[in-house]
Amino acid sequence: MDDVLLAVREAREAYARRFSFDLRAIHNDLKAQEKAGGRRVVSLSPRRPKLATANGAGARKPLVPERTTGST
Repeated sequence: MDDVLLAVREAREAYARRFSFDLRAIHNDLKAQEKAGGRRVVSLSPRRPKLATANGAGARKPLVPERTTGST
């Protein structure tokens, strides 16, 4: 495993452990850090998906190709 990836996972685990893996507490801490950072935070409203028509027009391709099952 990549050393950087391992370090990130260890940091994430340690951070979550500080809050007993309570997602609400983690969220509240992140929001407090965001507010204390003093940067302007922009929240955009979600975009409406395009509706597919009978001929398929308007349908979007997935951004990430589908995974294939098989050994690597």
